[in-house]
Amino acid sequence: MRNTSAEKKRVSILVITESKETAALADSALREHAAFFDLTYAGTLEDVEKRLRGAETDLVLAAPLVPDGSSFGSLLDLIADPDRPFTVLTDDRKLASAASAKPGYLDVITPAELTAVALPRTMERLLREWRGIRKIRDIESALTASQDTHRRAKLLGRPVDWEWDIRNECLAYCSQEFATLHEMSIKETLQHFSSLSSDLNVIHPDDLEHWQKAKAEAVDGSLEVEYRIVVPSGIVKYVREISKIDFDENNEGYCMFGSVRDITETKLAEQALVASNKRFQRLYHETPSMFFTVGTSGKILSTNSYGARHLGYEPEELFDKPFNFLVHKSDVPLVSSNLRKTLAEPGQVNSWEVRLIREDGTVLWVRETARSVEHGSGEQQVLLVGEDITETRKLSEKLSYYASHDPPTKLLNRREFDQQLKRLIETAEPEISEHALCYLDLDQFKVVNDNCGHTAGFRVATATRNPAYKKRTQTRFAGQAGW
Repeated sequence: MRNTSAEKKRVSILVITESKETAALADSALREHAAFFDLTYAGTLEDVEKRLRGAETDLVLAAPLVPDGSSFGSLLDLIADPDRPFTVLTDDRKLASAASAKPGYLDVITPAELTAVALPRTMERLLREWRGIRKIRDIESALTASQDTHRRAKLLGRPVDWEWDIRNECLAYCSQEFATLHEMSIKETLQHFSSLSSDLNVIHPDDLEHWQKAKAEAVDGSLEVEYRIVVPSGIVKYVREISKIDFDENNEGYCMFGSVRDITETKLAEQALVASNKRFQRLYHETPSMFFTVGTSGKILSTNSYGARHLGYEPEELFDKPFNFLVHKSDVPLVSSNLRKTLAEPGQVNSWEVRLIREDGTVLWVRETARSVEHGSGEQQVLLVGEDITETRKLSEKLSYYASHDPPTKLLNRREFDQQLKRLIETAEPEISEHALCYLDLDQFKVVNDNCGHTAGFRVATATRNPAYKKRTQTRFAGQAGW
């Protein structure tokens, strides 16, 4: 800010007059106060323009350059400046009136006041008035700025971090937070963002088109967009920008203001969450097990891709269908009972084996493991994990069969015969039932084995089976070699 204090430095006064007499009077009047006043002179419009562009001028004392005042309007246009005071030297009321309408005007001085007594006092009075005006103006400016900042913050819903001068294409204001975000001081930030190109250079190249598109589609200049910036250290940061535009009375934008927040941590956390969710979804859908979520109504709420396709369906085809839709009709009571039991015992793990029907009608044996958990809505849901045990079941049945039968003849072996005989004896009296035991001995059976081979012997042994008896137990007692 310009320092106009007479106590700290000499006051620079530009005297504008083509009259040497007027210049001499001014010089003579202020000579005794040379320690406080520094006079320069201009006698033409060209001189005035040159002086004002050169050294700093604190006060302008202007007289008409021609007696008729014909060029006075052009002179006023040159010296009028809201940041620099001027006074006119004339006794022409018309010229004084024209001057009073210009910014920076303080007062009029008549030629009669160009004396050693009057002029210094007048200059000091005018400077005091100007300091007062500047002080009031600074206060008003600060108040207006404060009101604008409050209004803009209210529009944004958060403090204003920066203000962009649209007409001059430069950053007019930035907060400490904004400067820190860009790894600079406030002064460095204001200098760095001195043009539109420097502003755009901060945006990550891959996000520039996205930012420009969002800006172009902004309604009434209101913009809300997320993008990346590259700070001087090379670090990439994610930011969320909210900005708006102030318009003048001609509906032309003159100031863009906004708030920028560093959302890097949040964004990286979101990306990690998305990646984690993708991994979970991949594991959930591709794990070679059948996953079902069943509601209290017994309907399927979700199915993983592997499970649905293993049964011949797509996941969406099974959504909202009763789970028992997949269950073999003979096993429906078992499944319904176990689902009710699981819902009644939250957290308890239950398992059972059940037959499920594929879309093509084939049957799968599945081991179901179930547990009831509480959904976010407070409703209980059953999580089912199904393992296809069809082949295991077939192998188990085969092993069970050969554990009780003689493989060559497919007759019951001695061990199974003994167990069945024991059960019949134990249940005969309670059930009031009768049973018969028939022992058949094949004579010369060894001769068949020795001469025709054991295969022929097996065929002879199995030929003794009598299909006429529906309830029978036939057993091979003898060893292969001694029939």
